[in-house]
Amino acid sequence: MIRIFRHILFFALVGVRGIIAYGQEDNSFFTDSVFKSSRPAGDLNFHFNNLNFFKNNEYFNNLEEGMTRPGYYVLPVFQYQLSGKTRITAGGIFLKYSGKKVFDVVEPVFSVNQMITEKFRIIFGSLEGNLNHQLPEPVFRFENIFDENIENGLQFLYSGKKLRSDIWLNWENFIETNDTDQERFTVGISNKYRFNETGLVRFSLPATILFKHRGGQINTGAYLQTLVNSYTGIEAEIVPEKNCLCLSSLALSCYVFGFKDLSFHYEICFLSFHKGCFLRFPVDHRILVCLPLLFPARRTAFSVHIDDQSLHRRSKETADFKTAIQPQPW
Repeated sequence: MIRIFRHILFFALVGVRGIIAYGQEDNSFFTDSVFKSSRPAGDLNFHFNNLNFFKNNEYFNNLEEGMTRPGYYVLPVFQYQLSGKTRITAGGIFLKYSGKKVFDVVEPVFSVNQMITEKFRIIFGSLEGNLNHQLPEPVFRFENIFDENIENGLQFLYSGKKLRSDIWLNWENFIETNDTDQERFTVGISNKYRFNETGLVRFSLPATILFKHRGGQINTGAYLQTLVNSYTGIEAEIVPEKNCLCLSSLALSCYVFGFKDLSFHYEICFLSFHKGCFLRFPVDHRILVCLPLLFPARRTAFSVHIDDQSLHRRSKETADFKTAIQPQPW
């Protein structure tokens, strides 16, 4: 059986939704992972994922590196359902930026997905990572979907009636004896507890902590570095029994973020600890936009980000504003 995943025109999506006031993107459109589907035992499937993108970051300020990302990636994989609880996925990912003669990323994809119970499973190899972790933008930036799309390591996933848990280890760089480079990995623990799933008003409590480590004992040179990002808060959602004025739901999310540098030798131009607040107001609606065709825009989100003043005590020439509050590639 062959299943061809939908072809995503990212620039078209941005063009249509750009008409609406947008504070933070709803990334659910990009989280249809080929690793999530479950089939009967003995079933063999072929999946083809494709993302075409054009992202312009030339804002001419000190907060973002001014660069443009035009390109695409393809992710063809085969999935074999070894048994009712075991699935094997094998394939590759190919990333190419427009204007370059060669592919920037050519990497194999392989994973074993083992279901322990109906609610709990373990993944070895290529993870359900990136935007599937469902982390807010200040912690895990959206643009990682371009050049950090595949994560490799170990992952534990639990999805119950009230609790959703995602624990993962993403091993980013492996070293050998006397290597001049350092090993790098990220450990994440993300939980969300839903107090109620029905009713007019629904509440949930998220809590996440991320460890970004760079080090090793068999390499030469360089200091060890461990950065910790964490956040918690409250999410409230109002879901009318019947859609009112094209509105499906209203929500208010309030997060408190914290950053801590656990390194013995500080290398970044920030204080070792600071915090921030993030408010988000998503509206799920069904407003039609003409561009010139009618297109359903489903969600709009307005957000406010308030940082500790210590975030701004930095050197504009050497520091990246976002490094302190989200795990960036080294």
